[in-house]
Amino acid sequence: MSAKIMGKVWEIQLPANKLIVLLAMADHADHNGDNVFPGMALIAFKTGYSERQVKRIVAALVKDGILVEHGRSKLGTKTYSIRLEAGILKEPYTPNKQSDKMSPSQSDILTPVESDKLALPEPPSEVTSCPEQSDILSINGSDILSPNPKYLEPSLKPSVKESAAKTPRPRKPKPFDDIPFETRRAMITAWLNTLPEKPTTNEYEKTTNQNLAAGIARAGYSAADVERYVRAQYQDKFWQGKFLGLDNVAKNLPIWIKENPIAGVIKTPPNSAPPPNGRAPQPELTAEDKARIARVRAEGAAFLINAASTKRKASGQ
Repeated sequence: MSAKIMGKVWEIQLPANKLIVLLAMADHADHNGDNVFPGMALIAFKTGYSERQVKRIVAALVKDGILVEHGRSKLGTKTYSIRLEAGILKEPYTPNKQSDKMSPSQSDILTPVESDKLALPEPPSEVTSCPEQSDILSINGSDILSPNPKYLEPSLKPSVKESAAKTPRPRKPKPFDDIPFETRRAMITAWLNTLPEKPTTNEYEKTTNQNLAAGIARAGYSAADVERYVRAQYQDKFWQGKFLGLDNVAKNLPIWIKENPIAGVIKTPPNSAPPPNGRAPQPELTAEDKARIARVRAEGAAFLINAASTKRKASGQ
């Protein structure tokens, strides 16, 4: 770190984004402004910008000639030198003496009459109270009335903060609220219990899984159907060692149920040739089945697209 170089950076006329990135780079320079090789992730951490923004700002500083690139370091990061003479110097700072002086305003000056009003009253020489804790006090021999806190009635209207705290905000409706929570949870539980390897994350809290489970329930399927489908898929060598997501279940469960309506396995009649590739020909679907399959697939695809878009927005891309 070179305090010398960092002090000179303040004298260069630069926009705010270039100035803070150049200060972060100068934090890694020697007294000559050389041997600057921090990673872009570290500069992004110091400045608060993203790595993409830091790369763009560093490229602009290289184009201005303030940063000079010299290949890569032993750590694999690019090495730079800081050349402040390539920048434009600011005009020398001249303090404004009139604005720097703090002069009291006319409203801050108290007149003698106002200052007398602010003077604290003299304490009473003798204060006595009635033995029965009444509201009458005697000060210097004269009786006065004082409010008794016991008889003060609270305000009937609650304050704004109290009313806001007592009134909970209404919960925004979710697209899967039409399906009971117990039904959605049963769908996800059946899927998780049948997986050979359980995910490390909490799948119940994911909105995508809640939407997919609701779509499966709307199509008229049960948790037992989900369990039968997942168990049957892992009997196939193709899925062994792979992760079968709930989106796959929502997409292919209607077709599989149509092919395997009872036991989940199609039995080949005796003395008959096995079906090609070990699979029976797909039966003809009715118009109602086709509409239900299309609806489930569309809902699942829409939920996945919305989840991916939300993730991109959250990462700042």
